[in-house]
Order: sequence, then structure tokens, then C-alpha cells
Amino acid sequence: MKTAIVTGGTSGIGLGVAKMLISKGYYVYVTYVGFDFTEKIENFEAIKVDQTKREELYQFIAYVKQQTNHIDCIVCNAGMTIRKSFTETTDADWDMMMEVAVNSHYILIRELYSFIPEGSRILFTGSQMGLMPHAMVLSYGVTKSAVHAL
Repeated sequence: MKTAIVTGGTSGIGLGVAKMLISKGYYVYVTYVGFDFTEKIENFEAIKVDQTKREELYQFIAYVKQQTNHIDCIVCNAGMTIRKSFTETTDADWDMMMEVAVNSHYILIRELYSFIPEGSRILFTGSQMGLMPHAMVLSYGVTKSAVHAL
């Protein structure tokens, strides 16, 4: 069976992508944060991971490595925004947004690289905001610009 990871995979685009991958024969591990995800879906495992915390990300990576010897698709979908003006955005706000959208995905791929066979797929969820950010979500736009570069 093919194996996939979808970050931010319990709602919106992430959940839609996860369900599409399941319909194509994948077993899908998804990360999420927030309220407990209780929907039961075959070939789907939702794991609560706060991607602002590297130790939780590394625990997730170790878990996946114990469960499978290959990852055929990684969908880097998780992201976050804090709606503040440019001058009100704190260092902590900036760091959290970069950690989720950019750093955690870079680490995920780097640490699982030897598990990714030739012909596999790595996808990132970008945003028009990565091309034309505005003042109330400038930090989010910058994270999406970095995602586009990855």
C-alpha cells in the first residue's frame, strides 16, 4: 500500500487531499492541532502535532518511521496566520508562523528523505498571498513566499 503524509489534514484543503489520496489507495497520516479529531476514516490516522514545537514534530517523524518503510507522497499543507499589522507583529508571532509553514516542512522532508522512493511526490500548499501580501497578514504572505521557493 502507498503511504502519504498530509500536514494540517483534518479540515479544509488538507482533509480533502487526504480523502482523495485514500480513494487512490494510500494509507494517510495527517497532522493537526486544536480540538481532537474524532471522525473515523479507513486508512487514515490523525496525529495531534503542534508544528510550532519541534519536539512534537520529531516525535511524529519517529512514529511514522516506526510504522512504515516508505512515504510515497508528502503534502505540506499546514500553515497559520496571526492577523496583526506589520508594526504589531511580535518576534514570537513571526517565529510561530515560520515554524509551521516553512521550518517544520523542511525538517519533515529532510528527516524522511531516505524513506521517499524515486517517483514519489512532495507538494506544498501555496497562496496568492505569497505573491501579493498585504499589511494585515504580511508575515503569512512571507511564509507562503518561502513555501513557493521550497
